[in-house]
Amino acid sequence: MSQYLREQKTLSLPGIGIFHLTGPLPPDDETSLLLSSRVQFENKKVKEADDNLISFIKQETGKIKPLAIADLESFISSGMEMLNMGKPFQLEGIGNIQKNKNGQLEFVASEPVANRHELGQAEHDKRISVFEDSKYEPKSNPLQKILAVGLLLAGVAVVVLGGYYLYNKSNNVKEVTEEESLNKAPVQAPVTDTIVSKPDSSQIVKLPSTYKFILETTNSKNRAYKRYNQLKSLAIDVKIESPDSIFYKLYFVIPATSADTIRIKDSLQNYYGRRVIVEL
Repeated sequence: MSQYLREQKTLSLPGIGIFHLTGPLPPDDETSLLLSSRVQFENKKVKEADDNLISFIKQETGKIKPLAIADLESFISSGMEMLNMGKPFQLEGIGNIQKNKNGQLEFVASEPVANRHELGQAEHDKRISVFEDSKYEPKSNPLQKILAVGLLLAGVAVVVLGGYYLYNKSNNVKEVTEEESLNKAPVQAPVTDTIVSKPDSSQIVKLPSTYKFILETTNSKNRAYKRYNQLKSLAIDVKIESPDSIFYKLYFVIPATSADTIRIKDSLQNYYGRRVIVEL
């Protein structure tokens, strides 16, 4: 918009008004932003956009006429929204349009960019001068340091307590699982040694015999070894054999008296849910 105003000296915006550029621009100002002090605003109703402005937008953007008109309408619509919200409508390189107390549009010249840069540089130099004269050194706020350390310690505490809680929870679950396994496991009769004081046959007590408690019999080698490896992975002392190379037996070797075999057999059947056969 500022470039068009520099070239045509007049800019008409529908719903806004007409901008006039007064006085010629110096040669060295032709490529810089327009000095808004030279702009005069006429609060006049403009119904349609100037054809020259539409052609200028087409040339600058490379768009067809309908798209150029749509871009201009969108630009003006956005500006009207700003004005309705009580905010100024900024026209870069030209100035600002704002609503006064009576709801009328008025133009406010913006400060030249070059002057703003010079004032900003002067203010920056002034601050440096004040810092050097007073030997000013920025100091950090001790409260911020205390707060940062406190947050850090709180975070570490949360991590430690969380890890301790998870560790205890894991151990408790492991202990409960081990206890349940022990309660369900079959009780094997211990081997008791009998001390014979004299080689008198009347005083010799026979040791418990060793029985085979057959858990499963199958003619499938794959099935047998799959079950065998499964039980072994659970640290169960199971054994496997195939006397005739046709049938495979999975069994436990447990020393027991004849009277204890029924109790052990029932215990194994209840635990594994399968029929158990006892062999000597």
